[in-house]
Amino acid sequence: MSELSSASNVQYGIGRNVADVLRKEHGWLVRARWVALIFLALATTGAERLDFIESAWPLYGVCAAAATYNILLLLIGSRLGMRRSITFSLFFDIVALTAFLHYSGDLENPLIFAYSLPVVAGTVILSKRAGFLLAAISIAAVFFLILATLADQFPFRLHHFHLALDPDLKIHESVDPDIGNKGWAYILTNLAVLTAILVGSAHGFGSLSRRIQETEQEVFRQHERMRLLLSIVPEGVALIDRAGTITFANAAAERLVAVKEGTRLDELDPRFGLPAQLDQFVPVSKEFETHLDNRALNHLLAQVAPNEPVVWLIRDRTEQQRLMAQLMHQSKMVDMGFLAAGIAHEIGNPLSSISGILQLIEMKQAAPELADRLRSVSAHVDRIGRIVRDVGSFARPTSDKHSRVSVSDVVNKAAEIFRLHEKSRRIRLSVAMPANSIFISAVEDQIVQVILNLLLNAADASKGEGAIEISAERGKSDVRLAILDRGSGMSQPEQDHLFTPFFTTKEPGRGVGLGLFISESIVQSHGGRIEVRSAKGKGSTFTVCMPVME
Repeated sequence: MSELSSASNVQYGIGRNVADVLRKEHGWLVRARWVALIFLALATTGAERLDFIESAWPLYGVCAAAATYNILLLLIGSRLGMRRSITFSLFFDIVALTAFLHYSGDLENPLIFAYSLPVVAGTVILSKRAGFLLAAISIAAVFFLILATLADQFPFRLHHFHLALDPDLKIHESVDPDIGNKGWAYILTNLAVLTAILVGSAHGFGSLSRRIQETEQEVFRQHERMRLLLSIVPEGVALIDRAGTITFANAAAERLVAVKEGTRLDELDPRFGLPAQLDQFVPVSKEFETHLDNRALNHLLAQVAPNEPVVWLIRDRTEQQRLMAQLMHQSKMVDMGFLAAGIAHEIGNPLSSISGILQLIEMKQAAPELADRLRSVSAHVDRIGRIVRDVGSFARPTSDKHSRVSVSDVVNKAAEIFRLHEKSRRIRLSVAMPANSIFISAVEDQIVQVILNLLLNAADASKGEGAIEISAERGKSDVRLAILDRGSGMSQPEQDHLFTPFFTTKEPGRGVGLGLFISESIVQSHGGRIEVRSAKGKGSTFTVCMPVME
């Protein structure tokens, strides 16, 4: 289908090109006719002053008639169609030439060979068939002149104004059939020569014109195919001439570097540095890169010879470099997974020992206040153990099963752990939960980890003092758990990279930039999302949206 469409476009382009050519040729004929009429009018004036003709008014009348139809065809040519208009104009040219010859000497006028001009024009512009048709009309017009000359011998003589170039040469006596038989030999010889010229012109110029047209059409087809190919390639292609002007630019070049045909190099974005690159360019090729507006562009300059145009090839490497960075990141995450597994193993052993010691202390029935502290420490040890297991399984899918979890429970657990952290000492934490319980399907520890991480980030943004609010609101099919702080807030560029691994807004040494990345991964694995609303200097609100479990 695409090939048929392309072929149709090429054929349409050829048809449009032929119409444009006919329109130009029609205009050329109109202008050429004005030149010919001016020449005939001047020749008529000169012949009258030299007494070569008795009266010039009939010839001026022919010129006026030709000027009239020239104007009419110029005005209504588009309505008739260029091909018809050209055909009619050439036919009228033959008629006008016949009338001009009739009133200036008939066959004795040397201008009789001007019949070849409409024939050649029709053959070249229209077709070989049109050339033969115009040749036949011209020969018929010549026979009309012969009849006019024959009628000159009858009593009702047609009055002609024969040219008398030089009385001493006696040309008039030689070519006038009224005076001697040599005139008819002259007439018949001219008729034979003129017929041969007209037919030969129609055939020769017709064959030559057809070969030229076929060559032009083939060149046009190749040109259109090349333009079609260049219009669909993703790389930008432009041609730069010696004057520093873009002579061709495909759609990709216009999109990538905002150039088009006629654009000068000094009009381009100066960040490309193209004039300087061209000054340093030595054939055959040169390659360089530019980075601007979050885009990475690769440029290639190529030239066959010093006097030839320079080809400018532009490739957009932004996506390729993004994929390469993503691949490098994935490789880094795999290495980090192995590292996390080793760290979890090293921490797990002493953590097991600490857990055993706590259990032995609890068995000795310590004082109630100490027992509460020991239970809290034991809970934190268990929490650390679960986090260690999570870190150890970071590089592989979790095997924990989802269960029915109360949103209030996970929020209270996270808040309890947060209050034990040193960052919460001067933080006023307020929790507002709905009266009715809201349940979600989740891995409880992972959701606690997400909420705790958001609370710690809010404390860091608040510089360890101020207020943090936790609230929950049930929607139609989800629950929206919001953590609000009035801390330093974030700019829009910071928000755009907020969940990118190893990206952090904290001071050096305060974080590695994995907390939000892990939190978002956990929430997404539960079918939810994290929304952020923040403004520089006005605080931030992180909202965890998760589907509700009925």
